[in-house]
Amino acid sequence: MPGIHIVSNTERLSQEVLTKNLEALLHYDNYYRETLGQGQNLWIGFTSYPGYPFETLKRGDLLVVMDGKIYGHSLRDLEEELTGIASKWKEAGQDLSMTVKAFAEKYDGDYLIFLADLKRGNGLFFNDPLGRLSVYLAQKRGIVISREMGFILRLLKNWLEPDPQGIASYLMFSFPLGERTLYRGIRKVRGGVILRLEEGNIFEENYWKWDLGEKQKIQSVRKAAKDLRDIFLDAIKKRIMSFPSDRVILSLSGGLDSRAIALAFKTLSVQYHPVTFLDHEGIYGKDVEIAKEVSKKLGNLTTLIELGPLKIEDIEKLIELKGGLNYIRMSSRIHFLREIKNRFGDRISFYTGDEGDIILPYIQMSSRVKSIEDLVHWLIVRHRVFKEGEVHRITGIDPADIAEEIGNMLAEYPEDSLYHKFLHFLIFERRFKWGFEGEDRNRFFFWSLAPFYSLEFFTYAMSLEEKIKKYHRLYREFLALLDGDLIDLPRAQWGFPITSKKVYMREFMKWVLFQLPTLTAFLDRNVDKKKVKMRDPALIDYLESCLEKSTAVKSIINVREAKKILSQETGMERERFSAILTVLLTFIKFSDIT
Repeated sequence: MPGIHIVSNTERLSQEVLTKNLEALLHYDNYYRETLGQGQNLWIGFTSYPGYPFETLKRGDLLVVMDGKIYGHSLRDLEEELTGIASKWKEAGQDLSMTVKAFAEKYDGDYLIFLADLKRGNGLFFNDPLGRLSVYLAQKRGIVISREMGFILRLLKNWLEPDPQGIASYLMFSFPLGERTLYRGIRKVRGGVILRLEEGNIFEENYWKWDLGEKQKIQSVRKAAKDLRDIFLDAIKKRIMSFPSDRVILSLSGGLDSRAIALAFKTLSVQYHPVTFLDHEGIYGKDVEIAKEVSKKLGNLTTLIELGPLKIEDIEKLIELKGGLNYIRMSSRIHFLREIKNRFGDRISFYTGDEGDIILPYIQMSSRVKSIEDLVHWLIVRHRVFKEGEVHRITGIDPADIAEEIGNMLAEYPEDSLYHKFLHFLIFERRFKWGFEGEDRNRFFFWSLAPFYSLEFFTYAMSLEEKIKKYHRLYREFLALLDGDLIDLPRAQWGFPITSKKVYMREFMKWVLFQLPTLTAFLDRNVDKKKVKMRDPALIDYLESCLEKSTAVKSIINVREAKKILSQETGMERERFSAILTVLLTFIKFSDIT
């Protein structure tokens, strides 16, 4: 992964070992690596490629690093404020949380900052409030902070231990819960966090708290939509200005989110290239039709990239790149991203509409949820990949332990209402795990931007009361203010436009189904055409060989039970295939490193 890698307690590791591990991260020909600084008990390195935003400043013994981008600003623009934070940090006993929060509130970006006192071997890390760039922290044999999971797994290969609870939750949801990864002692760092590395120890504090129950009283849908439109346009303008020499590529689907970005580009007179893909099964054929229609009406031509079937080499490449944290169903995206790079060159700003569909609409929850226990049950039944009993048979983890962990997380959320706790879980667990890890997959090839995650846009949208968002009223008005001419084009997933009265019927039917989560889950599994069955004999054989391939696999799951469960299926659901194969390949890959 392009980005920073930090090791404390370096007396246990030679420069040769650290350099070797950096070189293992040079995934493509245009990658390069460098050691940024080495002080007493502290080592800082980075890997990158031309076009990846990474800046450094050195002032005496102070090294200032910005990994990622604060849009509209260079590191030199921020030098005075960041050196001021460094000075305050060096004064023992100073509270940094308010100072860092004041800095973060002023700027919009996808970034992390690291301030290194090379003379003393200490460091100060903080990331943006949303944690837009994935960062991992290991506290085994010292302290390692890295943008790439593989760096940690290679560096600590002799001390890796599986986390059974992390594996069980991965099989259930396709992501580990909380800060867990698949390994004990290695966790994902949340957003809005300060880490202080001092005298070989680490101290952590949160400078930002997300409370989705805090609402502002805005009654007018039009005013809210107008405010959001203005914030959205400003956010995109800052992003475009930050990369003036890049080709602007828009991943355009048949949905509303990428369409909103296309409309914003039109308003701002941005020259861009829309690209879309057609999957091997043809499920997204309607998306391709709508994407082409949107482009045509905007005077553009869409580049279509056709994806073949899942390939073993792409599956293994994704495991190498993401260390199991972007599950292998997404491996076909490797071909998509590689093709974009081949066709448009190295200097690319890649825009996606990620998460507009959860930030702007009202997200429904069953009205039968009356307690934390009800909410835990609802979340499990709605989002599980493997059932609780299956997870228990494969991993030995009691499903009650997973339910208890979810319940504890929900109880600790700052929101008072069950609905807002549900929303917090959906956004900060499910969507942020999938979405942010997916964006970092993109960043192995070029810089990926998601304007809906502009801090000001996200904060404003999530502060609006739910009644403004119901029946897509807010989203409809938002799109109309961007460009009323395209609002009547259908959304591919629905088959009708957001202006249709069918939206109301759809939301009502969804509400009815959500009162019966087990029925909804059954329909999802048996009716939803996107639940593709894996029938490729080569891939099924590959999975079976992985079950027998490594002692590492046999130490983390019950192979006999896994085979028994999988053999009962006539064509394995792609979700289940992806979840279990991701776990298996991660341990095979990183347990057999030499």
